[in-house]
Amino acid sequence: MVSNKSDFTQGNILHKLTLFMLPILGALVLQAAYGAVDLLVVGHFGTTAGLSGVSTGSQVLNLVTFVVTQLAMGVAVVIGCAVFALVFWKGDVLAGLFTKNAAVVANAFAYLKGFAPETIGTAILFTMPGYFNGNNQTVFTMAQGIIQTLLVRLPLAYYMSIQPNANLTNIGVAAPVSTGVGVLLCVGFYVWWNRKLAKQAQL
Repeated sequence: MVSNKSDFTQGNILHKLTLFMLPILGALVLQAAYGAVDLLVVGHFGTTAGLSGVSTGSQVLNLVTFVVTQLAMGVAVVIGCAVFALVFWKGDVLAGLFTKNAAVVANAFAYLKGFAPETIGTAILFTMPGYFNGNNQTVFTMAQGIIQTLLVRLPLAYYMSIQPNANLTNIGVAAPVSTGVGVLLCVGFYVWWNRKLAKQAQL
């Protein structure tokens, strides 16, 4: 039976839709800002070539991420593993599709090596928020995005940037680490939420 709170056909429909929509909107804004984190950090300490390298690497990864997220999770993980290998070992070839500047290609390749595991993590994570949004758990989706982007990736990327041996590969690692945290949050919430539903069903 659909609860009155999640029934969009009765009562104050506009109010219910607004409460449902705002967390999703917040999550989408965070997702858009997610890719700007490394550019922000590198812009404070890096060279022009380094900044261009991250920007070029991001274009490669946006293309890859788009392809991966359009596929079902099982297939996407397999493709994500293949793309990981391609990005990790042949990232310079991919970066060369966007620029012919040797310094930018070298910096993009360095960044892509750290970022490469993100192609696998993305295939796993991106199916989860859709599941929770479909089950009216939009606040968790937004909270997960805040934690992943603002409390994990940004601080970690900044920390990597101020180390004596700072490089674009280490900064790029912040992305897959934060995605790993996002997966753990989603799995943990899923377990907790299902236990809660099971207890409610017994009442």
